[in-house]
Order: sequence, then C-alpha cells, then structure tokens
Amino acid sequence: MAHRGYPVVYPENTMISFEAASKYNPEIIETDVRKTKDGVLVINHDEIIDRTSNGTGLLRDYTYEELLDFDFGNPKQYGDKYKGTKIVTLKEAIAFFETTDIEEYWLEVKEPQNIDLLCDTVTSLKASDRCIFNLWNLKDAKEIRKYTKDYSINHTGILEEFLREENKEAFIKECAKEDIKKGSVEFGTFFNLESKDRLEFIKLCCENNIKLGIWTMDDIYSIAKAVCFNMNICCDDRFMDFSFDNFTTNNVVLGLKFLGRIKE
Repeated sequence: MAHRGYPVVYPENTMISFEAASKYNPEIIETDVRKTKDGVLVINHDEIIDRTSNGTGLLRDYTYEELLDFDFGNPKQYGDKYKGTKIVTLKEAIAFFETTDIEEYWLEVKEPQNIDLLCDTVTSLKASDRCIFNLWNLKDAKEIRKYTKDYSINHTGILEEFLREENKEAFIKECAKEDIKKGSVEFGTFFNLESKDRLEFIKLCCENNIKLGIWTMDDIYSIAKAVCFNMNICCDDRFMDFSFDNFTTNNVVLGLKFLGRIKE
C-alpha cells in the first residue's frame, strides 16, 4: 500500500505524489480526508497545516480558497523543489484514482463528525467499489452504515484494549457485524508480533476471515519482516497458513522491489 502516495520523494498527499505512486502500480493508495471552514473536503494528514505547507494553524480555520494561497509542496522538507503545489480536494483525488489501475484507494476518516458529508460526496461522485473507508473506531463504522452500504470499511488501528480477554471476542463480532472483511484490520509497527496475546489475536481474526495488514514499513528490514511473517494456524480441525494481506509503506518503490515487481 502506497501511504499518502510516494512521500519519500514527493510531498505527501499531493497530486504529484499520487501520480508518482500510481506509475508503479501498487495495489492500494491511502490518503487522509479533512474539512475546510467552508465545508470542502480536502486531503491532508495533520490537523494543522504547519508541517506540510508554508502556512500555520488549523486547517479547519481556513476556507478552501484561503488554503489555495499556501504552498503544499512541503517546503520544510523539500525547500522550493515543489513550490506552487496546491492542496488537493477529495473530488480531485477520487477523480484521479478512478483513472488508475490500482485495486483500491483508502480514504482515512480523520474527522468522524464529517462522516455524513464524506459519504454524500463519495456517493455523489459514483466512486467505484475500489473506494474503502479507513477508520480508527468501530463506532464510526456504524455511522457510515447509516449512509451507505455500498463501500467497504477498514479498521486501521489495533489498540491494547482490544487484546484483553474480555474485549477480543466482542471486537471480532463487531468487525463481522459491520462487514470489515474486504478491507482489513491493520496493525501498527509498534505491535509486537512475537507476544502470545498478539498471536492469539491474529489467530482469532484468521478464524473469522478478517484480513490483516501492517503499517508503516519503510526500510528493507521491516518490509522483509512484514512480507515473510507466516503462521501455521489450526482452525476447525484444519491447518491454515497465515500471512499479512498488505503492508503500508512511504517508499512504494522499495516495497515493490522487495516483492520483485520492480527490477533494478
């Protein structure tokens, strides 16, 4: 999965970053959605614009037109190399993703209070079923299901609380109820894959046909660990091999080279 495009080379979550990533044909491109002061859905990971632009302050305090005055070429990281790069709207991002051959594009819901607007926008654009909503909280899945049954949901964060014995079964049941299957449950890199409770959680997900992914793998060691991770699981008196369905990276080229899909 290309995380925010190809941000080790291009400014994250910009059109130039999405275009660059798509040329290498990753299965998935992930991005982040926020709302401006005047109700326009735009692409930006952070709540504030200081890191990714030459502006300061909360994104939601600016209108879309005001945001166009800022340089989103990430000048703090890249200087003037991408000067003049504009913030991308959700409509622009979806229009581009729909022209590519990527299998899925994931829209991370940064502001659950805007789920109604997000669902209305995606539906009005007639986005294909390649569009996946990426959530941090299962209660947000319930909200999305109020507005649309047409799009898949992915749960992006496994928290310690889910691993407690009294919570594991409830979490899995809720995933199944909200149909979190085409997407996946995502582990962060902080997730210790060698510990017993985590391995048991992986087994439980596997038994319930819930796909698992891991983020964010940016060096060759962590990519290799994600790709080569394998478990043999006994389920319903049969043995199953488990491996991660996807891994997220800021370096799409390094990831695809490791998979042998880009030659040196």
